[in-house]
Amino acid sequence: MEFVSRATPLYEFLQYCNKTNMERKVLDCGAGGQQPPLYLFYQYGYKTFGIDNSKHSIKNAEDFCYQNNLNIDLNIKLGDMREIEFEDESFPFVYSYNTIMHMSKKDITRAMKEMERVLIKDGLLYVNFGSEDSEIGDRGEKIGEGEYALPIGNNEKALHSFHTDDEADVYFRNFELLHKDKSMLYRYEKGELEFILGEINYVGKKIR
Repeated sequence: MEFVSRATPLYEFLQYCNKTNMERKVLDCGAGGQQPPLYLFYQYGYKTFGIDNSKHSIKNAEDFCYQNNLNIDLNIKLGDMREIEFEDESFPFVYSYNTIMHMSKKDITRAMKEMERVLIKDGLLYVNFGSEDSEIGDRGEKIGEGEYALPIGNNEKALHSFHTDDEADVYFRNFELLHKDKSMLYRYEKGELEFILGEINYVGKKIR
């Protein structure tokens, strides 16, 4: 089955990974969901590992493999990216896509340190952060600087953290920055602009 992922920034990260001579072994932090990006890496011969703190999201990933007749195990386990249960310098490649923006900035700092810890020297890291240039209604309830509890339906709310253009640079102090950009998604409903979601994408190479 040829898989086309909706996580388009990961194609560029995959190109960076493929250009190295390091072992093809990757960790996805926030790996569950109805279309797990880890399968993209699996198609290119990577040994895949993933963690997710939601049993429901892990089940969705397992269902994806079953429904598409994929006799594979992407190795997605229940886990917390703020306390990753792998040893130091376990992976040449680590990424987190559309996950870290749903954490508080305090927890983001913890998660970034953990991803750096399990990454080998010269290993590559991809992370995307929510941009302060996003326009999502009134952003709901402000609970901290750049942190909002946004409604997601059924009277539920989800935490969203937004960063200024250079705010997340601090997490890459021990990295050579290979790529950084900002992209904007414009969502329309019945011809009317519903929201604008901005994200800041980073690819870094661990140098110490």
